[in-house]
Amino acid sequence: MWFPKWTRLGFLVPIIFVVFLLLGQLSIDSYFGEDYYSGHDWPPLFGCSAAGLVIWQVGSFLDKRAKRERDLKNYEHTTQYDAHTFIYVKFHYWGLVAIGLGVFVYLTSVFDIFEGADSSQPKQQRSEQTSDGNP
Repeated sequence: MWFPKWTRLGFLVPIIFVVFLLLGQLSIDSYFGEDYYSGHDWPPLFGCSAAGLVIWQVGSFLDKRAKRERDLKNYEHTTQYDAHTFIYVKFHYWGLVAIGLGVFVYLTSVFDIFEGADSSQPKQQRSEQTSDGNP
């Protein structure tokens, strides 16, 4: 039997993340020129960080709102409430995960951890050399 992996508005986490990555890519490519996003290391970090900050803010707002709704419903202060979660993690903590993912992608791109290329040259020069056919 399939069980949902989110509670309440937790399904918004991946939607916000993907939307911010796409908007970041479109806006950076339109401002700096075509293929700038894929040719440089910092734009994915920027997109993930922006998504992470928005996810953290939205999650914090929803968390406070859920607590307030519960307090008003019972007319007493309580700490138990139905949290907004995605894959069993609270909504706002996914903001930290998104920022961490952006830092991870940036560091692996800068230091070429998974590519095995010569890291003494900037990424753009390496891509130009490989497209010319010169090693």
